[in-house]
Amino acid sequence: MLLKAKILALSLLTAALLLLSCSKKELLVNPAAETKPIQKPQSTLIHNVQGYTFQGNDLTEFDYLHFSDEGKILAIGNGNAANGDLPNAATTRDANNAVMLPGLIDAHGHVSSLGRAMTQVDLMGISTLEETLEVINAYAEANPDLPYIRGRGWNQELWTVAEFPTAKHLDELGITVPVVLGRVDGHAIWVNSKGLKLAGITDATPDPAGGEIIRDANGKATGILVDTAEDLVMSKIPAPDNATIKTYLTTAMDHLVSLGMTATHDAGVSYAETRAYHELHRAKQMPMRVYGMLSAIETQREYGKAFSANDDKLFFRAIKMYADGALGSRGAALLEDYHDRPGQRGLIITEQDAMTAAIREGRQHYYQINIHAIGDRGNRMVLDAFKAAEASEKERHRIEHSQIVNLDDIPRFKQQGIIPSMQGVHATSDMHMAEKRLGKDRLAGAYAWRLFLDQGSRIANGSDYPVELPNLFHGLYASVTRQDKNSNPPGGWLPEQRMTRAETLKSFTLDAAYAAFMDDTTGSLEVGKWADFILMDKDFFKVPENEIHSLQVNETWVGGKQVFKR
Repeated sequence: MLLKAKILALSLLTAALLLLSCSKKELLVNPAAETKPIQKPQSTLIHNVQGYTFQGNDLTEFDYLHFSDEGKILAIGNGNAANGDLPNAATTRDANNAVMLPGLIDAHGHVSSLGRAMTQVDLMGISTLEETLEVINAYAEANPDLPYIRGRGWNQELWTVAEFPTAKHLDELGITVPVVLGRVDGHAIWVNSKGLKLAGITDATPDPAGGEIIRDANGKATGILVDTAEDLVMSKIPAPDNATIKTYLTTAMDHLVSLGMTATHDAGVSYAETRAYHELHRAKQMPMRVYGMLSAIETQREYGKAFSANDDKLFFRAIKMYADGALGSRGAALLEDYHDRPGQRGLIITEQDAMTAAIREGRQHYYQINIHAIGDRGNRMVLDAFKAAEASEKERHRIEHSQIVNLDDIPRFKQQGIIPSMQGVHATSDMHMAEKRLGKDRLAGAYAWRLFLDQGSRIANGSDYPVELPNLFHGLYASVTRQDKNSNPPGGWLPEQRMTRAETLKSFTLDAAYAAFMDDTTGSLEVGKWADFILMDKDFFKVPENEIHSLQVNETWVGGKQVFKR
């Protein structure tokens, strides 16, 4: 018995020592589980595509894309299904040689303004004052209960007589409520007498700083209010409530993804709009990525710290400011007089010292600063302000539009690390008006894409919707051809400033992503990035130039999820 007891004790001691020699982790392992095959994450493979993307500055081609159900790219390359050299995936799709491109990114648009414009009277592209008035009247008759008639898009430069309209033109329609109609560039409004009365504007009302009340030869207000003078009317119109703002945002985003846009930079978001965006994001009702620029330094103070969502769908880490107005309404600040209005050099919306102070304040809170500047004086002021505020290249600050830049100032963009955020379609929309405003001799630095590219600047391209239509293929076409849709002028306007097709696509994808600090996660199709892409039936790189503007997207995918199918 004693021997058996000793043997039993020894066995127990040995077992205890063996247990002590095992780690806690090893003790928790279920031996049975080790024999089970490791489950691979669910994924999708789209193959047999004619794909294009960027690796650095280089355009590369591929024929399959493999991404996880979480929406990240697992593999991209070239392979043949018949040879069995494609990645294994839970879902496999033969795309039948469809063209795949990285999702398009608009580096400058106005989301809520687009949504609002889609619900109001649309005056875009109308070629006569008479037809413009007919459209306004028809809208008013169809909406008799509205407290205001709102709309946008008129452009006197398209009319037979390229002159500003007046309140009298609207009064003659007999509309009994205030009419408030934004010019195509958003830098002037046209109102009827009811609108002037609503604002309390009389012939004696002084021009506000940074704005102008256009007057006739007798000093009477005509009904055109430029830049900050718009606020005299707009401040009297009740702001939309939260539900209406969300309707504007969702209406616009649904339209944008149908055009192949997977991300947009929203250039000027009010505090109320930030709240609406956050609610939509939490409810998973955002079909695309939005990089929001808060509408002013005051908005940033109200909003607080910069925000980046974990799923990269929503960002608020930039501030939008204004240096001057627009060229069409003669609000762009010029170094010399307007060629077609001697004595007028435009408007300064933010004075130099205030601009420098705002840049410094925004930088302290780690915000990117993006400043609207169209005229050569406006652009110089902004460059001076960034320099005085000691802004650095790594902060990727931007000048929005950079349309008319003195040749001496273009190299400063590269030297100071400032990104030119430009809109290709503006050049062909503005070409006739720009020559009238400046004269041919002052166009050397106008819409000067090639000068910026050749010095190494990265252009963030966009549309400036709803100033222009949000179809980015119009911008791709304009950037490549410098022509309107009728292929005029022959050879292109200032053709030496044209971009190649690869440069143009990069400006609407990877470089636009760079300008929003998103280039590590999107902008190109590379392993580890989001699967943001579009599918088309025609090849952007192979169709004749005059067909680029009519290209259409068949499918849009954001984060590996299809958000649009034609």
